[in-house]
Amino acid sequence: SSGINAEWPLRPGDDKAAVRACWNFLRDHQYLVEPACGATLSAIYDNKLEEYVGDKLEDGPIVVVVCGGATVDLETLMKLKESFGIDGSLERHYPLETLTVE
Repeated sequence: SSGINAEWPLRPGDDKAAVRACWNFLRDHQYLVEPACGATLSAIYDNKLEEYVGDKLEDGPIVVVVCGGATVDLETLMKLKESFGIDGSLERHYPLETLTVE
């Protein structure tokens, strides 16, 4: 057995939570991801892992595969953030010119 349990009962969050998670991930890790990835990251940023996986948290580490931002750029993410009324700035953490977008 590989030890990998892919039976996470993923419950899709709302679009705002996904975009907020993308923004937080960019702020925290200087890595741009698209909202499809942000939907999974929102479970972590919104502290909902226990709700989603229950007592399986005790079985070992939770691994989230983070895929890149092939369909989003910083300008698009900023527009989405603004349209959802999400607060937060990257500049207080990192100057925008230092961000690496892959």
